[in-house]
Amino acid sequence: MTAWPCLRRAGPVLLPVVILGLTLFEIRRQAVAMDWTALRMAFSRIGAVSLWECVLATAGSFMGLALIEAWAVRRQPSLEVSTVTAMYTGAASHALGHVLGWHAVLGTLVRRKAYHADRPQLLRILFAVGAAVFAGAASSLAIGAAALHSPLSAWLMVGGVMAFAVFGRRRGGGATQAPGSRRRIVPRLQHAASIFPIALLEAAAGMTALWVLLPAGTFSSWPAFVVTCVLAQAIGVASHAPGGLGVFEAAMLASVPAEARPGLLAAILAYRALYGLLPFATLGVPWLLWRWLHRRPAAAACQAAQLDAG
Repeated sequence: MTAWPCLRRAGPVLLPVVILGLTLFEIRRQAVAMDWTALRMAFSRIGAVSLWECVLATAGSFMGLALIEAWAVRRQPSLEVSTVTAMYTGAASHALGHVLGWHAVLGTLVRRKAYHADRPQLLRILFAVGAAVFAGAASSLAIGAAALHSPLSAWLMVGGVMAFAVFGRRRGGGATQAPGSRRRIVPRLQHAASIFPIALLEAAAGMTALWVLLPAGTFSSWPAFVVTCVLAQAIGVASHAPGGLGVFEAAMLASVPAEARPGLLAAILAYRALYGLLPFATLGVPWLLWRWLHRRPAAAACQAAQLDAG
């Protein structure tokens, strides 16, 4: 009886350690068996059309993340933040987190600098964004698993998600909470329902960015790829590795035959550059520069106010 509380406290630390240990073992095994000549050839076979399709899918995914952020901020009526600022901050936060890792900590710092919000407001925004992104990934996994069994089941699940979104909207899921009312940190299910379609499309766009880079026949079907990709992403998140780096690759490579691994690895590396580094350079770094440039006038105004007071 006394061992269970200790195990529960140690679980959040032991699980990432176990995942990282298994990842290192799998990476070493894959490196020994990898056909590096085939990997170079797979890189050369990725065409310009596939690269542009990946860029467009990446743009769609980050647009979905920006809309989710705007929805979460809109639910905080006491925050005077424009929709454009919220969308840019959300997209930049994810761009930084995908490369640097620690989404929760980094996202809190980014949003506090941009919104000047108090701790409860930041927690509500973070939980709302996290719930929406999780809902998109979980829905994608469920629909993909259903499609492996029957396409009709998958379409019924898609219809259920849309109906649930309409239900949540009619129950006031898209409305802001009244100022002064008692607000929950974790959003109610009907409040998150209205963002489900956008979250589902965002998850699909993010996976499409990798799918268009894959050689034909790497996975038997789109549903099989979706199920594998979502599970690999979940393992990467549980490992706490920045962007799931190494963990996601190892999980994906372990799911395909040996002859398909060079093409898959080439596609993942190209995906890392286009879905990770490109938004980091075009959204994350400009956001950091923007905040730094706006900090200097604010600091000067604060010093001037202190001198006047003195």
